[in-house]
Amino acid sequence: MVKGALTFKDPKHYLFFTRTANGKSAARAFMQRLKVRTDNRDKPISITAFRAQLKAIHPWGCQKPSDLTGIQHPVLVANGEADRMVPSSNSVDLARRLPNAQLTLYKDAGHGGTFQYHEEFVPRVLEFLESQDAHAEQAPEFSDRVVSARAHRSSPTTAAIGRTPHSGAA
Repeated sequence: MVKGALTFKDPKHYLFFTRTANGKSAARAFMQRLKVRTDNRDKPISITAFRAQLKAIHPWGCQKPSDLTGIQHPVLVANGEADRMVPSSNSVDLARRLPNAQLTLYKDAGHGGTFQYHEEFVPRVLEFLESQDAHAEQAPEFSDRVVSARAHRSSPTTAAIGRTPHSGAA
């Protein structure tokens, strides 16, 4: 946050992306993509809300890990391999503790790994959801609990992600 203020750059440059040439290029491309959406944008977070988030994160981060073995639903865990905000090792640990987890770590990516590699991430999510559709068809008693990939594919959010301009940065 401080570095962003000192360099007059959005803190996302430093918090979401690595400081390699690839990471810097991805940060610039991401910031440009954010400008594409002009309607229905999130409001900036207030200082009060930001401080409340930080206050809540500290005790949560000090807790011992929960037993997740009872969660039998398939889970897709995705992160950058160099996340500063939520250490990538936490994603690895989460995937290890969830019995039906699939883990994807994006190389040379930080907290914004899914933003940086959006062209790879969106198909990965759709593939994951489609595999859940197939599972639901084989086990109809669970079909009411599975979100359909077909529904997501036609949603405006997924369509917008799929059409976002890409600067050529991997």
